[in-house]
Amino acid sequence: MKAGANAPGLIAVGLGVLSLVLGLFSFANGTTAAGIVGVVVAVLLIGGGLAWLARTHRKVQKQQADWHEDHPEAHYEPPTS
Repeated sequence: MKAGANAPGLIAVGLGVLSLVLGLFSFANGTTAAGIVGVVVAVLLIGGGLAWLARTHRKVQKQQADWHEDHPEAHYEPPTS
């Protein structure tokens, strides 16, 4: 897998989506307690996964900016993200 630094965030978001589906399925079947647990776990996993991805994104942007400060002769393209 090439997304090594992003893998925990991507896995957490994927598990969060799965947990959301299971929580909504539980609500549809009338199991309210399991539905609430599923949706709460989904919110936590998706939020944590997105926070992880945002953190790694900021880290890469900072590394890029630091590299360009150390190499002023290199052509600088502003980030598009």
